[in-house]
Amino acid sequence: MNNIKSNNKDIAIVDAALLIEGNFLDLVDKLVVITCNENIQLERIINRDNITKSEAMSRINSQMSQSEKIKFGDYIIDNSGDREKLIYDASKLITHIKEKWCE
Repeated sequence: MNNIKSNNKDIAIVDAALLIEGNFLDLVDKLVVITCNENIQLERIINRDNITKSEAMSRINSQMSQSEKIKFGDYIIDNSGDREKLIYDASKLITHIKEKWCE
């Protein structure tokens, strides 16, 4: 969890992959859903966990679909690009939240 101070208000950022599935949405004020292209998701899981395509697909299919998660999100960030793009998009969103939501 990261805390960001804004206009004398704290913003807590919680990285919780199963927040929706665990029925913990009442613990947050806003939800950011990070998505990516399904082929990229598959490739990243295979590379990260050193598993087969079949095993990776099994993991993906055991989770709530990205399209379903998006329905719960107040903000959506597409992480189909590189790390720098994700950092840029996340920073832009944090700035937006500081300026608009924490008034």
